[in-house]
Amino acid sequence: QALQRFANSLACSVQAMASLFIFGTLVIGAASKVVPIATFDGGSKTTWPWQTINDPVMGGQSTSTFHVDSARSLGVWEGEVRIVPFLKSPGFCNLQAPGLYKTAAFPDLSGTKGMVVRARETNASGITRFNIMLMTSGAKHFLKQGVYTANFVLNGAMEDHFVPFSLFTCTWRGQNVTWCPSLSTELGKVTNVGVGTAFPGPAAKFHVEISSLSASAQVSSLATNSSADSIDLATFDGKTAHKWKTENDPVMGGQSDSKFEVKDGYGEYSGTCRIVPSLKAPGFTIA
Repeated sequence: QALQRFANSLACSVQAMASLFIFGTLVIGAASKVVPIATFDGGSKTTWPWQTINDPVMGGQSTSTFHVDSARSLGVWEGEVRIVPFLKSPGFCNLQAPGLYKTAAFPDLSGTKGMVVRARETNASGITRFNIMLMTSGAKHFLKQGVYTANFVLNGAMEDHFVPFSLFTCTWRGQNVTWCPSLSTELGKVTNVGVGTAFPGPAAKFHVEISSLSASAQVSSLATNSSADSIDLATFDGKTAHKWKTENDPVMGGQSDSKFEVKDGYGEYSGTCRIVPSLKAPGFTIA
C-alpha cells in the first residue's frame, strides 16, 4: 500500500509538472507572439503593393519615390518635404500599402502590443522623425476614414523600433478626432498600413531603408522611441508648451548672444559663444 501511495504521488507530481510546463509554454508563446505584416523579400504573405502619397494632394510640393531593392530585400523610400506655399509651413510624404483608396486583408494583429518597424535613415542630415499609420474598416465616420498614427525616430542603424499601440491617436487629415473606436478593438480589421514623415515636421530630404513591418506581443525596451509611462517635460507641438528665453554672458560683461524660436514643432536654439574680454575665456549662453 505504501508503495502504491508513493507511485500515485509520483504520478500526480509528474502530471502537475507537465501541466505547469504546458501552461508556461503557452504563456511564453503568447508573450513572444510576432505577426509579420510586410517584408521586401518576395514572401507571398508579406508582399504588398506600395504607393507614395505626398502633400500635392493638398496643394504642396513635397516629393518622394519608392522601389524595392531585391538584392538586399529592402524597401527604399526617399524624397524631400517642402514648404506648402499657401500654408508657409512644411508638408508631408507618406508611403502606404496597398495605396490610396485601396484596401487589403492584412493579418489579424489581435493579442499584440505594438508595431515594430525595422528600418534606418541613411541620410545623415535628413529627417529622423517619422510616423507609422494603420487604417481599419471600423474607423470610419460617414465618408471620413480615420488613421491611427504614432511617431518614432530613426537613426543610421538598421534596427527594430517598437511603437506601442497605446501611443497611437486617431486622426483625419492631420487633425486628432474622437470618433474612432479604440485601436485595441480594431486590430483584427486592418485594411491599410503605412509610414510617413512626422507632421508637423521640418522641410528636409530623407532616404529611408525599410526591412520589415510587424506587430509584437512583447513590449520591447530596446530601440523603443517613447513609453506610455513617460512624462513629457517640454515639447514644441503645443502639447506641453512653455515660454522659453535665452540668457547670455553679457550679464557678466561677456559678448555672447543667442536666440530661441519655436518652428514647425521644434525648438530652435542658436547663437555664438564668445570670449569674455575681462576673463580671456569663453562665456556662455543658456535657454
